[in-house]
Amino acid sequence: FPPDEADKDDVACVLHLNERDTRIWAVAVDLVTTILLSYFILFMSGRLSHTLTTQVVRPIEDMVTLIEQFTKEPMKPMKRRFSVDGNQIQEVKLVEKGVQKFSTLVRLGFGEAGSRIIKNNMDKGVIQMRQPGRIIHGLFGSCDIRNLAELTEKLQAEIAQVLNAIAGHVHELVHRSGGAPTNRIGDSFLLVWKPKRKVAASVVADSALRAFITAITDLSRPAPSIIETPKMAMDSQKPLNMVKLYLEGRMPGHQLDVGCGLHYGWAVETAIGSRHKLEASYIGAQVNLTSTLQALTKQYGVPILLDGETVRMLSPEVRGMCRFVDRVIMFGTTLVELFTFDLPRLRALGGTLDDHIALKDLDNIAFYALVAPTTSNDFVAMFNHGVRMYLGDGHGRGSDWCQALDAFEACLSMEPTDGPSMAHSSFIASHRNAQGLAPEHWRGVKMV
Repeated sequence: FPPDEADKDDVACVLHLNERDTRIWAVAVDLVTTILLSYFILFMSGRLSHTLTTQVVRPIEDMVTLIEQFTKEPMKPMKRRFSVDGNQIQEVKLVEKGVQKFSTLVRLGFGEAGSRIIKNNMDKGVIQMRQPGRIIHGLFGSCDIRNLAELTEKLQAEIAQVLNAIAGHVHELVHRSGGAPTNRIGDSFLLVWKPKRKVAASVVADSALRAFITAITDLSRPAPSIIETPKMAMDSQKPLNMVKLYLEGRMPGHQLDVGCGLHYGWAVETAIGSRHKLEASYIGAQVNLTSTLQALTKQYGVPILLDGETVRMLSPEVRGMCRFVDRVIMFGTTLVELFTFDLPRLRALGGTLDDHIALKDLDNIAFYALVAPTTSNDFVAMFNHGVRMYLGDGHGRGSDWCQALDAFEACLSMEPTDGPSMAHSSFIASHRNAQGLAPEHWRGVKMV
């Protein structure tokens, strides 16, 4: 108690407490704690920001970029790689992969024919069914798998593996040659080569023909033996070889075979269908003419037929390798000149071409130097003489079917399996008059 309030006899005590050091220590502890908490909060904020940026923000930005790229160039493959961070949010990874898979499915489903359609409609968010098509000029090819009905009857559900192996090989060759596969028509693949800037038309035509020759040759190769099978692990044609081995076991002696038609013309590039199903297609008589050319390969006994327009597009060197076969009228009014390319046979089939040659890796110059027709000059001269006597002039005048038949029989004596010679001989034998000459209505052209 204070001294002035105490009795005189009482003892007064005064106590002074010095808390300065304690308070200084407490303040220091509070300051250090605040600093540590501030650093911890800043550190955690940075970590959280980094995590959100790397696992959420950046993947979403990448997805937006992918979608923008897809909108501008629907047919251009998305080459952006996914994040390799194992801690990336699983949902974001799934969405990112889903965008890429959707792009892949669109490219596979629509192909080159649908690229312009998708590009013009993607910004609007809906496919415009009333949008007009586009007229394009190009080389149209049709590749038919022979005896497909027999294969399907024998293989049943396993036919899918055979078709996919053949389609994969043919499509790869077409893609390498600058073309694009489109839709299927019955047993045939429809293929197209559009003119390209800074690429000569002769180069496009030579490449298209090269793709067909390579496909026919590769499919004609005999199935590899069991000893050769382990080597196929390094072979790009492994699926095709495996299918051949499978067919050899199921259908001994069966050989894969295709017939090809190649035609230059125009068609309408458009989308056909409804909101339930949409298909990018090429429509027009020129496309039908291509299918007819392919169908005629069976009648003339050749693996490939070209029309005159296509042959005139070829380079002079390749054009000189083609053989004029016939002159026909298609669809009642269209006059078409038919040409073929006499393919060299593999050694395993009695020819001179190396059985293991990789034709797909050669450029046009090296390719045609290697696969030049092996038919002799005497054979070609005799066949051309027979065709002149068979057709006559542009109106059938001057034809002499007796001389033509003799010429084709001479050709068969040199090349017993020549399909056009057999086709012409058979046609003359069944249509000549009693004197062995062309009938009066013959105008130097065959109706097909």
